[in-house]
Amino acid sequence: MGYALESRNLFHRFAAARFWYPIGQLSYSTYLLHLIILRQLIVQGLAPQAIASPLQLVGWCLLLLTLSIIAATALFLMIERPLMNLGARPE
Repeated sequence: MGYALESRNLFHRFAAARFWYPIGQLSYSTYLLHLIILRQLIVQGLAPQAIASPLQLVGWCLLLLTLSIIAATALFLMIERPLMNLGARPE
């Protein structure tokens, strides 16, 4: 029983670690934006018509993830955070 409690405590400390906070702040925006960015890559003709190898698939996934995180960060800094701060002001 002591091992189960210790394992639960370790998991709780890991899940509550501060390094998760920025990931949590950006994750939903990243999720919302990734399809928009993927569509734009396809419309602009920048996405491949077919994936030739697993390495090419990994490369495109990393590109999509990187562009999505950059866009999500910009969205968070320019829109979400100012609106959250506006709502947090005392009257």
